[in-house]
Amino acid sequence: MTTRILKTVTLAGALILGGAATASEPPTAAPALTPADLMTLMKTMPAGDAARGADLHDTYWCASCHGTDGVAWSENYPSVAGQARVYVYKTLLDYRDGRRVEGDGRWESMAATVRALDDQDLADLAAYYAGAVLPAPDAGTAQASAEAAPAVMTLVRHGDPSRLMTACASCHGVSGTGGKPEVPRLAGLERAYLERTLRLFHGGVRASDTDKNMRFFADRLSDDEIAALAAYYAGLE
Repeated sequence: MTTRILKTVTLAGALILGGAATASEPPTAAPALTPADLMTLMKTMPAGDAARGADLHDTYWCASCHGTDGVAWSENYPSVAGQARVYVYKTLLDYRDGRRVEGDGRWESMAATVRALDDQDLADLAAYYAGAVLPAPDAGTAQASAEAAPAVMTLVRHGDPSRLMTACASCHGVSGTGGKPEVPRLAGLERAYLERTLRLFHGGVRASDTDKNMRFFADRLSDDEIAALAAYYAGLE
């Protein structure tokens, strides 16, 4: 109990300091991981303990943004239930080590939280979220996905060679549930979050992607394509 209280007080203080920091210009992000760095990360990632990850989820109030069991209660935050273990671990490391600095103030709360955690803690959280289940989208959201325009489906399945864009499915899988272990599941995520993320990559504000792959892809998308892709993936199971 004492440990839990101390951690909670530490987190509260970090969030207060983090909130003050957002009044000024955000710091420059640390360089993104290289492909070699990513391979090392995957080889050295600790084995995660999902039960301990569940305790950390409660202790650090993760549910206040990401919801019970990692299912977000608002479109302003992403659900993390069912995400790939390596992706969650890398994302938490990026926040902790200063590689994910998005300039909109939202990143600071995450960074302040994970600064108190070590690699084993992050691996435990990743194991917990990877084992959680993301519910199916509501009927309206699923219908919007089913009615996606052919141009959107072309981007998803084939990309656009004229713009040197590879297919979304080449990394995120045909069904949006993930392909490569270090990339996120997109299926069923919150539409507003997906759209905001694509816009951050589009503007080069989010720069934590290895080899600039997402920045290259998103930079070539129109506003309409960003909105359409977000709506499509939000409606998938």
